[in-house]
Parts: sequence; C-alpha cells; structure tokens
Amino acid sequence: MNSSWQSDPQRGFPAPLSWLTRAGASPHVPGSPPEIISNLRALLAEIARDGTIDRPFTWPDAGTSISLRKAVHALGTCGLVKREGRPTRLSLTDEASYFLDSGDELYLVALFHAHIRFFGEALAALGEGLAHNELNEIAAEVYGLRWDSLDQVRRRVYWLRAAGLVDYWTNGKIVPAERGLRFLERLKLVVPDQLPHRHSGQILELPPPPALLAVELAEVDQAALRSRKRSLGYVAGGTRIEALARLVNAAVPAIKRSDFRAFCSGEFGVLESSAEQTLGTLRSLGLLTQVGTDTFAATELAKSCLASDEALDFVRLLHLNVALLGESLDALDNEAHTATLLRVLAERYPDVQLSREDVTRRIALLLETGLAERIGLTVRRTELGASLVNTLPLLDRVTSGLPENIDQGIPRGSSAAEPHAVTDTGQRSFGSLATEVVQAATDSADYQRFEQAVAAAFHALGVDVETHGGPKKTDVVIELWQSPTDRQRVAVEAKTDGAGLVTDQDVKFWRLGEHRERHMVQSTLLVGPQFDARVTQEAAREKVALITARELADAVMRHSRTPLSPREIAAMVTAGEDADRWHSPGGRRSDGRKP
Repeated sequence: MNSSWQSDPQRGFPAPLSWLTRAGASPHVPGSPPEIISNLRALLAEIARDGTIDRPFTWPDAGTSISLRKAVHALGTCGLVKREGRPTRLSLTDEASYFLDSGDELYLVALFHAHIRFFGEALAALGEGLAHNELNEIAAEVYGLRWDSLDQVRRRVYWLRAAGLVDYWTNGKIVPAERGLRFLERLKLVVPDQLPHRHSGQILELPPPPALLAVELAEVDQAALRSRKRSLGYVAGGTRIEALARLVNAAVPAIKRSDFRAFCSGEFGVLESSAEQTLGTLRSLGLLTQVGTDTFAATELAKSCLASDEALDFVRLLHLNVALLGESLDALDNEAHTATLLRVLAERYPDVQLSREDVTRRIALLLETGLAERIGLTVRRTELGASLVNTLPLLDRVTSGLPENIDQGIPRGSSAAEPHAVTDTGQRSFGSLATEVVQAATDSADYQRFEQAVAAAFHALGVDVETHGGPKKTDVVIELWQSPTDRQRVAVEAKTDGAGLVTDQDVKFWRLGEHRERHMVQSTLLVGPQFDARVTQEAAREKVALITARELADAVMRHSRTPLSPREIAAMVTAGEDADRWHSPGGRRSDGRKP
C-alpha cells in the first residue's frame, strides 16, 4: 500500500463516465486484499514492457502461467489497458501509467469509479457498516444492478479493502475507514433517485425524451410500426443497454470498420466476424449509420440518447425499430409466463410472427431496465413500465375474432400454454432454465449452481440424468438410448469461470479418464462459458466433447419449439464428426453466429 496514504493533490481524479457507459463488472485480480494491488502493478508493468497479447504471464507467487489476454480479460473495462494495432497489442492508458509510476491507490479506485458502476457508490452506501448481502441488496434495489451472486460486491469490497478505504470486521460487516470517508468527499457520485433503474409506485412522471426523439415518437405511423425489425439481432456484449451505450459511444464522432471490430474484440472478447455482425445489428436498430466508404457513426437519435444518460431513451429508440417491444410491455399488465405472452402477442398482432426466443430477449431487456420484474416464474411490468408504455405509440391490435377478454390483458398467473422442464427442484420454464444455464456458468462463487443448471437442462432435453459431484467423481452422468437395447453413457463436467473463459489450468484431462472408469461411461462432455484455444486443442486430442453454456441453452430453447431427436442430442454431446453435424442444420455457436 502506498505509504503516503494521500492522493497527489496536483492530479485530479478522472471524471466519471455517464452511468450507461460504465461497465457493470468489477476487475478481478487473484489474491487477497493485501495482495491484489501489487499483483495488478506486476501485470501493468509486464504490459508496459511487452504488450504481446498472447505471451505468457505469471502472477506473483502463483507459480502458473496464463496469457496476458486472459489476465486482461479478467480486468474488464476499467480504464487501465488499451488494445491497439494488427495484430492486437496491449498498452497502458495514461491513467494506468500514472498509477504505475505513483503507486497512488486512491487514484486507482477513483479510476475504477469513473469506469464501473457502483464503486464509489458502494463505499457511500455502507453507512456505519453492512454485510456483503446487504450491500448487494442496495445494488439491486437502489442502483438496478441485479446480480445473481455476491461475486461482484465481493470484488468491489476487495479493492476498497486493498486501498485502506474500508475495514472488514469479524462479524462480517464492511465498515468505512476514516480514509474512506475523506476519499468520498472527492468523488462525484450519481444521484440514485435520478437513475431509471430505481422505481416505485410513486413514480408519476418520466423524464421527457430528447427533443429529436420526441419528434420521431410523435410522428411514427402504423405503417412504420408494422415495418419494424422482428429480430433484435446479435450484439457483442448482449442486448443490454450498457453494451449498446458503449458501442454507440465508440462511434462518436465516427469509427472505421476495422477499429470497430477491434473495439468489439477488445471490449467484449468476441471474434471479428461477430463484431461485423454487431455492426449490422446496430445499423438495423437505428443506432449507427454509414458516413463514409468504410466509416460509421452514431445516429443523431442515438447520440441524443447517450447524452441524456437515460436507459429509457434507448428503450424508446429501440421501440421505434424493434417489432412489438413496447407492445410486449403493454401486454404485461399482469403476471405472465413467456409462452403466455407469446400467445397473447400472436392473438393481438397475428401479422407479426415472433418466436419464443424473440419474446424472451424482449423480456430480458425490459427486466434489465426496470420496466418489468420477475415474480417467481412469471413476469409483470413495474410502475415505471406502466408509465412508459402509456407514452409510446403502439401498433393497433387486431380485434376481430379474438376472445372477449383479450383486451383485459393477460390473465393473472396464466400458465396454460407454458411448457416446463421437470427438475429436481420442481418445474421451471424453458426460457428461465436457458437463462439460468448461461448466468450460472460465470458464477464462480457457486459452482454447484452451474452443475444443477446443467443437470436441469439435460432433464429438459428428455435424457436420463444422474447427479454426482464430489471428490474423484464427475458432476453429471447422462444416458442416451440409441436403440431399444443400446445406450450411451456420457460423463458431463461443468466448469464455471467468473471471467467467462475456461482455460487449460481449469481442466485436468487425465482426471476425466478416471471419471469415465469410475462411472462406467463411454465418453466425456465438458460444459463451460467459453473455452480457450489450449482446452479446445487438448479436448480434440482426448476425444472430449465441448459445448458452451450458450449452446446448451440454445439447445433447450430449440427443444422447446421442436423436440430434438435422440440422434441430434447424441451429436451435441459427442466429440468428432457427430458434433459437427449437430451444428450444421441451423445450430448456433457460442458467439451467436450460424456456422
């Protein structure tokens, strides 16, 4: 820790980015609070010395090497590292260079605060002291950050402890230190009541849209509403307002195609082909436009939404370009399952055919922005959603031939049309199950959650499932009947990773062979969020099948629409040519692209 205990008064703290363009994930560096800042300095020093992105790097005292790419990926978007050139090389930002030279921990935390949501705000929220779960509740209820585990709160607290800004008491309370209270006086914090995520029954008025967007909303007609894009399309970082805002911000004032690809690859860890697909999606959504031979810029409407720093404005703009977005919110006046909402939309707007996945993605966007909330397995709009939908131009409903009660909205608690997958914890909708598989894959604080989600997913696919777990055992065994007398047993290993990438350090392939012998299975399937190149190569040599959480979730959703045959499921969990056949008829890869 910096022995001066004071930040350099001659250098001001970085100005915070707008709330929408800040990242939601905190940087992760291995080690305890006394170690993580020195470990981070070691990483930055290595990048300053040689920024070759795929060269090995060893954390101090760790004894094992990883690539710089993986180490920097775990940092996320925190203002420390840039990616430049072709082939891509890493370099330090000016702020990172200043921190490396000065050792100023206060400046480091202020930089995190400027680039990441709920950093300084977490410190301010502590009051006289809170436990991790209490701080997580504030993040959800006040700041709209509904994380599925305590991992993100723990990461933030680690950095605050490392900088001497809070103390951790033996009763589990995180308590601000005097140094932390003085530090808070220098930070610019967001005002929770001004955030669109915070909502209650007392919300009566919405912030008005920017003038340009207000004109578009007022002038849109039924023909334009009928011609909206039905598919949201693939977006690097997911169809989340935070990701959309960061992508729009990168195109202000303009950006070359090659630089946009590099930005997507660096910020979200996607392939260049996925970055190209993202560019097409953003153009179709009215967020980017082509301004030169190979140059693109944020549209004036998108820039106005960015300037307002209101998530609702992005939703308003998306509603002008995405079929039945506001209409979905309109239909959620009572609790409903995804399938029920799909049915009601089909009845109200028979000329606009949405798939189950289309509706699921719309619901996810409404949940993220606080316009809807989940009640068990059902979803309903919030007061904020009700206020917004009353201001949106909606497509006229088709009323002839519909049931008499259709205009009353979705019947409360209706679930007749909702298919379910049977799990050991009861019934769960296909949509929520698919979401759980993807989210649990990066919840490294609770690996059993992912094991349970994977087991539930294979239950939903209709195969026999045995759950195991524990030392020297596999996690799940699935049994596929290939004929009335022939069956195939597959050991399934579920690997979580908080940074979203399973590496060769996480998988011991020799142990997988032991698991096959113990459970008398013919083959092994490895499931994880993503896999690095070494895991992919080793799996090919060992005839171990790989499937990402996203691919498993997609399979569940495909099965909910059209049941998969035993042969298709066998191809999905088998290494080699059979696996290639699984992807060929229209399956999607982990990055959302068709092969």
